Amino acid sequence: MLLFAIWFTVRAAGPAPPELVTVLVAAQDLPAGHRLTSEDLRTVEQNGPGQSLPGLDSVVGRVLATPVREGEPITDTRVLGPGILRGLPAESVAVPIRLSDPAGAALVRPGDRVNVLASTAASWSAEAGGGSSSLSPSSTEQAARNALVLSVYSGEEHGGVLVLAVPASEVSGLVGATTGAQVSVVVLP
Repeated sequence: MLLFAIWFTVRAAGPAPPELVTVLVAAQDLPAGHRLTSEDLRTVEQNGPGQSLPGLDSVVGRVLATPVREGEPITDTRVLGPGILRGLPAESVAVPIRLSDPAGAALVRPGDRVNVLASTAASWSAEAGGGSSSLSPSSTEQAARNALVLSVYSGEEHGGVLVLAVPASEVSGLVGATTGAQVSVVVLP
């Protein structure tokens, strides 16, 4: 009886068992750019604080920013929205760019750092009345340096779109340089 009393006292003084919480997880592997449906999700009980988004209604219809493996919690950093910039400098914004060659997007992964190149083609111009003509050379400019890839949308449906984190001060230059240009990226080591 004394041993039972000692065991009970030691057990009662120990830490409480972890609290079980319900979290939303992926029911199967899902690619970046996938719009979530209720069939893509399931709930599980796990120990510790919940890290997933609060409920099915808050997740269905949202678009995944990154690939998600079966069983991974669906958190605010996994879907497009304010959470995608969590942990980045306060002046960071998310900007989508479309690559000229959609196949190039298949070579880029979320988390990569890239330089964005914008190239304009050579063009001819002629003066009115049969005067002289000129050729403006093609040019390539570096539209963004060391941009963080947040999400990649490749394939026919998305056509090679990258979502990049860049400082807000660089958005105008990036958009201006890439509009009407051939856009490509260089993946940095």
